[in-house]
Amino acid sequence: MLIYHYKMRDRHEQKKRTAEARREEGHEAEKKQETNYKALTVPELKKMAKEKNIEGYSTMKKDVLINALKEGD
Repeated sequence: MLIYHYKMRDRHEQKKRTAEARREEGHEAEKKQETNYKALTVPELKKMAKEKNIEGYSTMKKDVLINALKEGD
C-alpha cells in the first residue's frame, strides 16, 4: 500500500512539472509573437491595427504600425 502511495505522489509531481513547463512555453510563445510582427506584411499589420481600433493606422508605415501594435498589447 505504501508503494502505491509513493507512485501516485510521483505521478502527481510529474504532472505538476509538466503543467509548469507548458505554462512557460506559452509565455515564450507570446514573446515570439511580439517579435514576429516584422515577418507580417503591411496589409496584415493594418488589419490587426484596425481590429485593435488604432487610430491613423491606414497611413502608417510598417515600423510605426509595429510600434503601435506593441503598445496596444
